[in-house]
Amino acid sequence: MTDEAKDEKDMSPDERMEWLRNRGIEIVTPPERKLGSVAAAMRDADQLSDSSLIHYVYVPSDTSKPIEERSFSTSLATSSAKDPLLEHVKPLFATGSDRVDVTLLEQQGSPANLLASSSSGAAMPHVSHETLQQVAKEGHVETFTLVHPTPSNNMTSVLVYLDEVGMLKRLPLNKRATEFATRAGYNPPPQFYGDVVLGRMHYVRNGGGRKQPVDLKLADARLDAEWLLHAVMQNIEHQQQFNEATGTKQEQPAVKGTDGAAAVERDYIWTQSEEELEVRVALNAAASPISKKDVQIRFAPQTLQVFKPKTVHIALFERVDVDSCTWTIEKNEIVISMEKQEAALWPRIVD
Repeated sequence: MTDEAKDEKDMSPDERMEWLRNRGIEIVTPPERKLGSVAAAMRDADQLSDSSLIHYVYVPSDTSKPIEERSFSTSLATSSAKDPLLEHVKPLFATGSDRVDVTLLEQQGSPANLLASSSSGAAMPHVSHETLQQVAKEGHVETFTLVHPTPSNNMTSVLVYLDEVGMLKRLPLNKRATEFATRAGYNPPPQFYGDVVLGRMHYVRNGGGRKQPVDLKLADARLDAEWLLHAVMQNIEHQQQFNEATGTKQEQPAVKGTDGAAAVERDYIWTQSEEELEVRVALNAAASPISKKDVQIRFAPQTLQVFKPKTVHIALFERVDVDSCTWTIEKNEIVISMEKQEAALWPRIVD
């Protein structure tokens, strides 16, 4: 055995490492590896420029809370993400899975904004409570296009990002989001449940469907923002192009109880406008005519109760102005009129 081999055998760990390094062997210890990772992360953060940040707007359903401008880095999104903003906001909608109420699907009648039935009119497939809870836990995000991409807006759309099962979580209506849709020309406007996000997406010309997020800032969340002033005409432009390309004519589905079509419930029928709600309670046609003394009705901000001549109890979806509530008798019906405290179309009458 050589003296060199003997010396190596007798070396301490630190001496052995130094001996190997002197002979061109690269060695990295765990502490050095950790330090290098931290340094790399700090270096990446220092190199993160504003150009990689995309701004969007967060709109709470609670109107007492301010609209906020937020941002995220596109460099942190997965390369497979078709919409990096959609991926980024998923955690925002991943709460409240224990509040999912499947019975609302039946009350809603049409599962719009959630699980639309096929265009052929086939029945909606059964969806289990467990499946919907899993969807809620994963933070599934639905998008609604406020402004469609057209040549006149440089193929740039504005989208609402919302909780896909917000209705089933019984989240409150987002009246500010509905107002954006109204200003964009949707009549009737869709209902949005819970907090939402507004974002902007640019479709790359001749890019094979490729799209990329672009900034939408707090100033763009004003009702007099430039993009919103042109939204109606741009959506009409998009609709005309779609109709010409497909030979079809799309129409917005009516909200329940609107367009003169009464919504039918077990003990009554009802219609609505944005400002008012009308409930009609049918009486026994074979019974003797009744007078006002035969009727007993009680109004509360979010409850309607009929005690005589028949019993009807409705826990209302939203609040009404009790002082403006009236009723009258028309032939074999009690007609009840209520003024909504806040103007908006309700997706259903029952909370």
